Amino acid sequence: MTSIGSKLAVGGKEENKKVDQILAFFYCDFRNERSTSATEVMRSLLTQLLHLADIDSVDCRDAVPELVKRKAEGTEPPSDIKLLTRLVRQAAQKLHPRPLVIIDALDECKDVEKLLNAVKELNDGHMRLFVTSRPERIIREMLSDFPSISLQQMSDAVLADMERHITTELDSRQWLKILEPKLKKEILSALLARADGMFRWVQCQIDTLARCPSAGEIRTTLKSLPSGLDETYERILRTIDGHESQRTLVQRTLVWLVAALQPLHLSVIMEALKIDLERRTLDDDIVPTHKIVLLDACSSLVTHDMKTDSVALSHFSVKEYLTGELIRAQLPQYYIGSEEYAHEQLA
Repeated sequence: MTSIGSKLAVGGKEENKKVDQILAFFYCDFRNERSTSATEVMRSLLTQLLHLADIDSVDCRDAVPELVKRKAEGTEPPSDIKLLTRLVRQAAQKLHPRPLVIIDALDECKDVEKLLNAVKELNDGHMRLFVTSRPERIIREMLSDFPSISLQQMSDAVLADMERHITTELDSRQWLKILEPKLKKEILSALLARADGMFRWVQCQIDTLARCPSAGEIRTTLKSLPSGLDETYERILRTIDGHESQRTLVQRTLVWLVAALQPLHLSVIMEALKIDLERRTLDDDIVPTHKIVLLDACSSLVTHDMKTDSVALSHFSVKEYLTGELIRAQLPQYYIGSEEYAHEQLA
């Protein structure tokens, strides 16, 4: 969840202890196929609103008679987005006094236009609606009548959060925490000056700096920081491309992760890499000797959940870059094109 969305959600959860303060929320996460469906968003919100109803004072059956009828007839749960949206509106209107509904990372929804139309339908005054998203054109246009807050309007707060984040990273990363205080200040100043409000950009640069073997190389890196995420990802891939032993491992891993419907267990990736695509046989000699080798090779492009030992693309922007036209011109060997193309590559 985004920083703003997190704070709002946490506050809402605390207020949820009061009967008259209800929060329903949904996070659209590109790493989980189901969570990028407009239908799933509405289903989840409906379920939450029904579950949170005070059954001592209201009867859910009166609030959503269509749903009750479908269940009585043994009909499948609704999948039509218009019906689900109508049911969410009814549940909000009849079961709760203006509940707070949060949809986070709306731009990561696959059928975003459907979800936007649903959001507009929900904005009928019976609920407080809070949506977070990157400022994509279609989202700006379809929600142009909604009041909005941009991160630029909160630049001081964002800068303060970013400074705390960078300081924490510099004081906790194994090879960064031992740096001289003066060099840490140089890193902090350089990153804050170039970040343009992008935490993701900052994280990638910190990952790069943590790999620098000397103070001199850190300072050299700070003098030529990339502009924006596309240039950042291009540099990461060009560095990988310079190491032949890493190139194929990373190429194949990225294809697997673009095609995946959810994060993949690292052991699954390691097994998949044993497949010799030319001979269509298993070859233990081509797989990395340890999972750390693979994670290190993929750098900031992937994220590893240590609790579940699962791997996924680290950010939606990574997937956009790998499947976009820019990489096709810059580094065609890493171009994936689409999820369908990724599936073809693995077939």
